[in-house]
Amino acid sequence: MVDMRPLQPKPTDYLHVELWDLVFSHLGNRSLLTVAGVCRGFNELAVALYLLRHGVSAVSIQEGKIWVPCDALLAILVSCRAPPLIHLGCIFSGSRVRKKLLWLQNIVSTIPSLREVHMEYPPNFFASDYHFMDRKSELAALRNVLYAMCMKGHGPIVVLHEQQLFRCTAQEVSGWQPPQLSARPERVLMGIPFDSLRVEPGSSVSVWSVPVMTAPFVQCTIIVPDPQITTLKIGGLNWGMQGSLTSSEINAIFPHLTLPHLETLRIETGSIDPITLGAFLLRHPNILTLVYEPDLEGTTTLISPAIAHPGLKNILVRWQAADLIPLLDSVAASPSLSEITFPYSRDSAPSLVALKSILRRICARTIQSRLSFHLRIDGPNKRVLDEEEQSLARALRNVHRIEIECRSFESAGTMFPWLGLLPGLQTLEFRYITKRSGPLF
Repeated sequence: MVDMRPLQPKPTDYLHVELWDLVFSHLGNRSLLTVAGVCRGFNELAVALYLLRHGVSAVSIQEGKIWVPCDALLAILVSCRAPPLIHLGCIFSGSRVRKKLLWLQNIVSTIPSLREVHMEYPPNFFASDYHFMDRKSELAALRNVLYAMCMKGHGPIVVLHEQQLFRCTAQEVSGWQPPQLSARPERVLMGIPFDSLRVEPGSSVSVWSVPVMTAPFVQCTIIVPDPQITTLKIGGLNWGMQGSLTSSEINAIFPHLTLPHLETLRIETGSIDPITLGAFLLRHPNILTLVYEPDLEGTTTLISPAIAHPGLKNILVRWQAADLIPLLDSVAASPSLSEITFPYSRDSAPSLVALKSILRRICARTIQSRLSFHLRIDGPNKRVLDEEEQSLARALRNVHRIEIECRSFESAGTMFPWLGLLPGLQTLEFRYITKRSGPLF
């Protein structure tokens, strides 16, 4: 049987929307949330006005990217028509933080489109005496938000901690225990899974899901306990430990990892895809220092194609001078490059060939900016300079300062024939290494 009774008019049918907006504008924030529970029409008008008062425009909601103070999370939660959010940023302050984190957890669980959550906290926010908060319960609530984001996808979890990337599972995230709450994996020699997540004072926490990736990851969730990290280390001695990423996993993660404050990139493997690495560097124009010290055999092509990084100032190779060759081939055209650090060795035929290759590449730079060398001498370098070495030394017109780390006066003295040929050298410093002073680089 068809119900022939007339439909009941909605409250918003009695007045134009503009008039309801005028009426609601006289209500306080708490009253707006109360009115939002009357009907769907009031809900839509009240929630929109509430978010507008907190700096959220209709345009940003339409784009799916909004930033709100933590008090405004309740408006999103009570909205009858959940906005199609993609990015949600939240600034936490004040009291009742555990309750507000619970709101955020519910938002994460109820909005399927939400892929990125960023949480910012004031200095000492998680200190035990800040607003008399229960630090343990607050951090446990934060862990639950991260776990809710991890459950939105089906792939592994990648955590950035102490300059390195580690892999874990959603179950391990749910087991992170306060009060340490530190993304630091308590590792022994062979490594064990993460057990806690550290939130540094005055830091922020970001977590985002990547739904479509290249092999070996199809989906992935990335957690960055402090997006203001300034140094990132790739590879090194942590490879092979439980939770460490392989080179193919790094290649899959890098296109989806952006760290706006990154200043130093340490590459300790020669297995990173050159195109992926080049794109990562260009996406981070604030990088100042690039360190290349592969743990095993290096690569002939580090970055492809070669790039001119706008902010790069220092490049450094610690152990093998030959590793500087692919590094120079990759970034020598960077206009701000002013410091080059590498071991200076001429004791063997291979080391002499590598040294000449390095100097030829430096001489071939078309950018006539001043350069500083930081050199380490491990041997006496008693070979007499040949004609090509002398010619290359005279061509280093832009080298105005050299700092040399050496272990004896004898090794320092063998450098003077080469140093005397540098036409632009203005400042020369020697540092003698002892067990007490330690190495320069």
